[in-house]
Amino acid sequence: MKEETEKYLTDIDMCIARIEKHISNCKSYPDFEENITVVKAIEREFEIIGEALRKMRDIEPNIAISSYKKIIGLRNLIAHAYDLVEASQLWGIIINHLPKLKSEVDQLLKK
Repeated sequence: MKEETEKYLTDIDMCIARIEKHISNCKSYPDFEENITVVKAIEREFEIIGEALRKMRDIEPNIAISSYKKIIGLRNLIAHAYDLVEASQLWGIIINHLPKLKSEVDQLLKK
């Protein structure tokens, strides 16, 4: 694995850890939705994850991140159409997709 790729994977891993920390006090979607500071912080973490994935794919296009296109798409939505981002979208991604991304990143970092 190239050094730059490892740096981007580490950045993604750190963002995931921060997302998990941000939501640790949110026991339900309403708790999450009401905490605008947490929602906005998580938007930023997803922006960083998407940008790191985009740069990483330029270096190693065959890296095994299954939903990279969707994650980069989310980054673009947050950056360019922020007014269309819904807290419910972010919550769904956190609950349904973030664990798989975390697992894939962890596996790649172990190589």
